[in-house]
Amino acid sequence: MTRAGAIDPVEREALEKHPEIGARLIEPLGLSLAVAAAVRHHHEWWDGRGYGDGLFGEQIPLSARIVAIADAYDAMSCDRPYRAALLPDVVRQEIERYAGVQFDPILAKGFLALVEASEIPLQVLAESTSKTTRLNDAHADHADQGVLHDAQGGPDPSVRERAHDSTGGSS
Repeated sequence: MTRAGAIDPVEREALEKHPEIGARLIEPLGLSLAVAAAVRHHHEWWDGRGYGDGLFGEQIPLSARIVAIADAYDAMSCDRPYRAALLPDVVRQEIERYAGVQFDPILAKGFLALVEASEIPLQVLAESTSKTTRLNDAHADHADQGVLHDAQGGPDPSVRERAHDSTGGSS
C-alpha cells in the first residue's frame, strides 16, 4: 500500500492475489521449492483464516511461516503511508497475541527470543531496509520519467502504477 486510507473490497481482492502473482513471477527463475512456497503462502494463517490456499497449521510450508513473521514484524515496525511505525513493545505484544492464531506459536516464540537477544535492534534493520526501498522507488520514478511519456510529452503516470502493480507494492 502506498496511499493513506482504508482499502475497498475490490482493492482487498487484488491485494490478496499478490502471493499467487509473486509465485508465478519467480517461477521462471528456478528458485528452490522452499522459496516459491514462502512467496506463495506467506499470508496463510496458523488457524486457517489467512488468504491464499486456505492452509493451516503445519500444512503451511516452514519457509512461509518464517516469512509471515518477518513480514508482519516489518509491516508493524516501519512507517507506512497510512500510519506511523508501532513501538517495539507493541510489535512484540502483537506477535505474542497472534502466536497460534496468525503465526506458528513455536516460531513466534523463537523469533521474539532472537529479537530480545539481538545486539542490533531489528527496528534499526527494518528502518534501514525501508529507507533503501524508498530510495530505490524514488530512483525508479526518476528513471521512468525520462523514458516513457504520455501523449502530451509528460511523464506517463501509468508507468509507476504498472511498476507497483507488477511488484505487488508493499505487503
